[in-house]
Amino acid sequence: MVDPMSGKSTLSHATVGDYVAELERWGLVVGAENLAKIVSQRVRFLTYDSREVVPGSVFICKGAKFNPQFLADAVARGAVAAVGESTHRPAEFPLLPDLPGTKPSRILGISADDPVPAGPLKRVPNPAGATVASDVTEGPRERDDVGSDGVVSRGDPDAIDLRTEEEIAASEAARRRHLAWIEVSDVRQAMARLGALFYRRPWDEVKLIGITGTKGKSTTAYFVKSVLDAWRASSGEGETGLLSSIRTYDGVVDEESHLTTPETLELFRHLRRAADAGLGYVTMEVSSQGLKYDRLLGVQLDAAAFLNLGEDHISPIEHPDYEDYVTSKLKIFHQCDLACVNLETAELSRVLTAAKVSPELITFMTETGDGSLTAAQSGRAAAEAAASATTTAEAITDSTRETAMTPTVTPDPAESAPEVVDLTAPEAVDATIPNLAVAPVVEADLVATDIVATASGVSFMVTSSQRGAGSTSAMRPSPFRIGVPGRFNVSNALAAIALCRRMGVSEACLRSGLAKARVPGRMEVYQAPNGAHVIVDYAHNIMSFDALFDTVDPTVAASGGKIAIVFGCPGDKALGRRAELGTIAGRRADRVYLTEEDPGSEDVLAISQEVAGYVEEGRRATTLEIIPDRAAAIHRALADAGRADVVLITGKGRETRQKRGDAYVATPSDVEIVEAFGATTPA
Repeated sequence: MVDPMSGKSTLSHATVGDYVAELERWGLVVGAENLAKIVSQRVRFLTYDSREVVPGSVFICKGAKFNPQFLADAVARGAVAAVGESTHRPAEFPLLPDLPGTKPSRILGISADDPVPAGPLKRVPNPAGATVASDVTEGPRERDDVGSDGVVSRGDPDAIDLRTEEEIAASEAARRRHLAWIEVSDVRQAMARLGALFYRRPWDEVKLIGITGTKGKSTTAYFVKSVLDAWRASSGEGETGLLSSIRTYDGVVDEESHLTTPETLELFRHLRRAADAGLGYVTMEVSSQGLKYDRLLGVQLDAAAFLNLGEDHISPIEHPDYEDYVTSKLKIFHQCDLACVNLETAELSRVLTAAKVSPELITFMTETGDGSLTAAQSGRAAAEAAASATTTAEAITDSTRETAMTPTVTPDPAESAPEVVDLTAPEAVDATIPNLAVAPVVEADLVATDIVATASGVSFMVTSSQRGAGSTSAMRPSPFRIGVPGRFNVSNALAAIALCRRMGVSEACLRSGLAKARVPGRMEVYQAPNGAHVIVDYAHNIMSFDALFDTVDPTVAASGGKIAIVFGCPGDKALGRRAELGTIAGRRADRVYLTEEDPGSEDVLAISQEVAGYVEEGRRATTLEIIPDRAAAIHRALADAGRADVVLITGKGRETRQKRGDAYVATPSDVEIVEAFGATTPA
């Protein structure tokens, strides 16, 4: 099979028999039918999207909403075998327990007691027979996920047949084509194992750096990429790869992203392209969903950074509770050679304990201006704030909604107000980080000191410890600067320094790479024609919201200005954000404009009305408007703003599409909308 984008072969030269053998080695095979005639046939392609099937493909049936028509379409396009769980099984394959071929040891003569293959595969934490969360509990994805959407599977073949005539005809067609059926206990694990075989383990050919955390993943990924690009450029080589929630670049494809961590086969395809293109390094964001649902199963990261923890993605269709979220995040340590941990994270004791499974650990943290470490100092305040936030949240949940707020127009402040908002003030402690008060005292390998933030970036010094073997080598106090505003970004820069320095990058390239790094749609500052300052940012959860407000609060208050915010909440996921973001906006903004932000299958107005209820609880905001059209909402906020005001536009940054239903619809980015209003970048 030739990759249509790169023109290069993706063929692994593996046969159907090789695929079954690989699944057997990992204890995943439940049974199989119709294999004899095709066991030696080479697999031309592997996919879960029936539209991608070519003759000789193996088709993977997955998802709680799998539609049997997908399998029929795959067969019609030439699929020779299908892999799936019992809920996806075609009716003509009953696979009764007493039928020959239902025990793994009988399929290809491989004993279930045979050891897992030696070599790199042994580094994977899931041994043969391990059980993990199944895809049947996974909710709607962030993209049109063929193989998951559609009609719910018909389930038990012994149940009453409720199929349509078309489905029955498609099933009979599958029988006539002698489709081979390979039944597995966990289709997501099976997909990862087969994907590694088909794409020839590309992570063995490129250096792979993973970034996880509740906030800061995108910024850190861009920092790392910029440093690695500078490092490669110093020896005459080209840019490195990136898989982020903003951009995907694999040496062939350069496009806007939809998923933080792509689905398994797409991820492996990107990595294969990067390896074939000789990119050398790929930096990728690693989401909790990507870890929970085994999108990276079998992938070994050369290095991984754990930035922070806060509550996010808690909903019935993502993580049912905080514990599930944390557990998913911690899985990253089982598949990295080097772990890099921020000592200012919540759950520090637990994170450090989990990180011990990595062969090497590096830690980092920032230091306040008076010389006391933030991890020790901010712990008490953070714990108190977390307790207060919990009490507030419970009160909001239990209370009865009061009369709706009456929208008012806030007059412009005096003409004597400063024309440029000073963004140099240090932010307050992030009130969303709990549990630091009881964190162990740990000496950080890298510490940032002498932090000075301005409207155009942040400068700081970095020092390192001189601990013994296994630690990062000592670094003399060195000056660094990032061109991205926000004091909180120093932690992200430290993560990049720790990762890249340990990978051999020179200090000169560290410094130049960070100075040049820019993150599209992240803390982009503009000035409107009426003098108001505008910040476009991807902030979309409680931690990033608080950090953004912390950045602008002190100086705006000192100048007599007001804070306005334009934002929305997504549909079908992260349902807890509606209460969290609504409450924060109501408490910390003077004017709130609610609008569209990837509503999916939900109604924008209904989402906004739900969020508005929490905004009302905040008591500070004097203006609350629901304007579903995002461009109109942004223009209204800019028109209402006074000269000393700051308008925060969050959630979408430079993204150029809105998810409506199952489709991504082209729309202007927030930056384009701001520029269309006449706002410009301050000189």
